[in-house]
Amino acid sequence: MKKWEDSFTKDILDNGYELFTNDQVLEAVRCDNGYEAVVRDTKDYRVMIETEFGEVAAMHCDCTYASEGAHCKHMAAALFALTESVAETFRDPWQFENTELYALVQGARENELRDFIYELACADRNLANRLWLRFFKGESIEELRPLERSLNALCKKYLGLEQFIPYWDVKDFCEEVEQFYNENFEALMVREHYGSAFDFTAMVYTKLCQIEIDDSDGDIDFVAQDCAEGWMKILPHINDEAEERRMHHWFMNRLGGEMLDYLEDYVFDVFMKWNWKPALLAESMKTVDWLIRSATQERLDYWLETYVVCRVQLMERMELPREAIEAYQKKYWRFSGIRNTAISLKIKYGEMDAAIGMINESMEMDRDDPDKIDEYQRVLVWLYEKLSRPEALKKVLAEMLVGEDFVNLEDFKKLKALCGEVEWHELREEILKGVDYDHNLRDLYEEEGLCERLLESIRTQGDLFDLDYYEKTLKAGCPEATLELYAELLKAMVKKAANRRKYQQIVDYLRKMQDYPGGPEKVRVLTADWRLRYAKRRALMEELEAL
Repeated sequence: MKKWEDSFTKDILDNGYELFTNDQVLEAVRCDNGYEAVVRDTKDYRVMIETEFGEVAAMHCDCTYASEGAHCKHMAAALFALTESVAETFRDPWQFENTELYALVQGARENELRDFIYELACADRNLANRLWLRFFKGESIEELRPLERSLNALCKKYLGLEQFIPYWDVKDFCEEVEQFYNENFEALMVREHYGSAFDFTAMVYTKLCQIEIDDSDGDIDFVAQDCAEGWMKILPHINDEAEERRMHHWFMNRLGGEMLDYLEDYVFDVFMKWNWKPALLAESMKTVDWLIRSATQERLDYWLETYVVCRVQLMERMELPREAIEAYQKKYWRFSGIRNTAISLKIKYGEMDAAIGMINESMEMDRDDPDKIDEYQRVLVWLYEKLSRPEALKKVLAEMLVGEDFVNLEDFKKLKALCGEVEWHELREEILKGVDYDHNLRDLYEEEGLCERLLESIRTQGDLFDLDYYEKTLKAGCPEATLELYAELLKAMVKKAANRRKYQQIVDYLRKMQDYPGGPEKVRVLTADWRLRYAKRRALMEELEAL
């Protein structure tokens, strides 16, 4: 199948797979326009999978969830059953269909087939583009003209009379552009038309910058990211110096212009990442200097730090004298990005104490930015470990963890290893007081063997999944209390359970409880109560008999 899984959310897909693996797909047969299946859940549901040219065209199910237009777990279960890769019971449903289609095409007369393809291409612009890219001889601007017409038509469809794409149409527009770009880009790359692929990517990117659009959710970013990744795929194939220079000039001419700033990020990122030839690196630096000199104040407020960091990186790649690089860094020392380049340079030359001094200075300068402080502290941890300075390492780790609402478990372990027992107990309590995420706190409780606190935290949430997750630690540390909590949570679960699958899960938990000290008696008392309380639940009674 052709990625039918993309039609489902992860939860629905997982639930469908569970139904499939539990043999709840009772039948799956071919019909006139696809396949029919019966899937058993709380009752038997009939699923219809319509196919067209070997792909899923439509899906239907008579369950309540699907009646609202959604793709349900019963559809997913049926598709799993019909897919040869996960079920040997059924043949690949597309195999027969594609074989028939192939035989039909092979039997057609050539002139009739040519006329038919032409007729289809005239009515389908996407098919026309694919034909151009597949059969056009050579590589020239002519190759891109049908793609440009298609892109213009696509934009026109969404722009309307006001030449503006409203918020509610943006997602569909971006998805259509993304599909259009990826399909045609790959076709050009397969034919090794790298120059055309570059120009096509530039065409799509430029169109994104030109259109008026309410992109409040940032959907255009996905298309721009595809363009950036496309350029990075193209550039390694460019061996002609003149062609590389042409592409380099395209990037330089797009920097500092009137385009949307947040899209310019993508151009700048590719421009800086690519390993241009030395002569082009010198031109790159001239361009960056021009950007710094001539940019408006509004642009400099957003871009100046990026520009000067870029210039330092270019100086390093051109292997300019270290003194010249450091002098330039001092000129823009107020920017954290510049200080980061200076710190990296000190580390590169093995001047670790100088790097530590710069980090401490930067932490003071950026004290109101917690994200930057965290980055500096991470570098300090690495440096102190490398230099074997345990007291300094302990100090910075304590500063990182005390008062934090989320604690990295590895940092927690490192700090513990550096402390004495009494010191650690005091420090540990300070750290635990600040943690605000239940799962993070439970991991710390488990690490410290604080079983009573761990169990109470799970009891508060009433979550069997968490009890399972930490069971090994809890069973070793407080088995009696853990057994009681299993019983408590199962009582709540059996009240709400309404199908055999849930009853089977409950019985699995009961078997687990029997392995605890006093477990067999606890299970006997529970099941005796349920046999009286829920005697009319036939499925539950049957599952309890199998215990």
